[in-house]
Amino acid sequence: MAVTALLKRFLRYLRLHPRVRWLVWLAGLAFFYITTVIPVYYMYQSESAKKESFIKRPPYLSGGTPSEAPDATSPLASSYVDIYLTAVAADFNSKQLKVRASFMPTGDLAVGGRSITQHDVIVATNAARSGIQDESGITVPTLLARPVSVIIGTTLIKFTAGQMMDARDVLVPFLEGNQRDYPFDRYPTNVYVTAFTEPVTAANSTGPVEALKARTAVPFQLSFFGSVQSIHFRALPLYDAFTECTLYVRTRRTTTTIIFSLFVCLLMWLLTLSLSGLCTQMLMQGREVQPANMALGITLLFALPGLRNAQPGIPTVGVASDMLAYVWNILLITVYTVVIIAIYIIRWDQPAKEDDMAEQENVVTQTQYSAAETSNYDSTTSKQHTDY
Repeated sequence: MAVTALLKRFLRYLRLHPRVRWLVWLAGLAFFYITTVIPVYYMYQSESAKKESFIKRPPYLSGGTPSEAPDATSPLASSYVDIYLTAVAADFNSKQLKVRASFMPTGDLAVGGRSITQHDVIVATNAARSGIQDESGITVPTLLARPVSVIIGTTLIKFTAGQMMDARDVLVPFLEGNQRDYPFDRYPTNVYVTAFTEPVTAANSTGPVEALKARTAVPFQLSFFGSVQSIHFRALPLYDAFTECTLYVRTRRTTTTIIFSLFVCLLMWLLTLSLSGLCTQMLMQGREVQPANMALGITLLFALPGLRNAQPGIPTVGVASDMLAYVWNILLITVYTVVIIAIYIIRWDQPAKEDDMAEQENVVTQTQYSAAETSNYDSTTSKQHTDY
């Protein structure tokens, strides 16, 4: 009770002092901006920033020695291929992840290194990309010193001597996931990466088994990036060996997208509850129905689809967020609008016709004329009695 009385006194004080009321309003707005708008903005920036989700390095780049390579006597023992995987698009309708892969040969594999005329480098993975930038932002050409082949995953890419290892886009299918769960849908997938070399004579031989045995593993450094609007990526190693790696990439909606979708659902319910209160007053408390009240419900019916489609990346009607708000709000608003129109129809009074109005005017005129004659007769009779 004391808190309620204090609140009433404070509100009364604000009504009597307009300047203080404006200061309190500005302070409340500033508090909301600092405590809500700015944190959500930084959350959005952190989610949309291009970050390394996973990095795999050869052992001798992480403090190890070249002897940790499968073949320390190989001319490629101190060389490796730098592989960058970047998720550039996610098609949840066809359940495919578009990944761009870039390659950078280092050591004896790059221009200016030791001669490797007897090697074709092959890199295998589910994606490919090129065009790597240094710290200054200048693109570094990834030229090969000798005839080299690169395979990443299931895609075989071969390069000749002096050729740049250009970027390649590959579609990786999602293992599972359904858009019906929007905005809580998740789409995992596996990306397998490995690298190896083979002599030219083995590559040209007729025996595939001999060619496989002649291949020499190549160390590689792998980095995974994910930066797509309203989508969050997380890469974890399922299997990580010296010359091969399997990434488990989990794709979902960003946190800000989920929060905004739930806010839209809440907004739909608030609009529906407002129309429900108006309909209840007209039905139970006899509030007069104005034509604008009927237009309100019809306007909401056309406004809700646009409000629903404002959710980032939302599929067609039938997802989880629709079951939380959109479908039920469309149904309730339709019912309330029909009830308001029905009340307006039922309470309508039929206006009198023109003939009936003319007849009523004649009756009123005759009644007034008769009343005037009666009044004159009474006055005359009263005067005669007085004279007598």
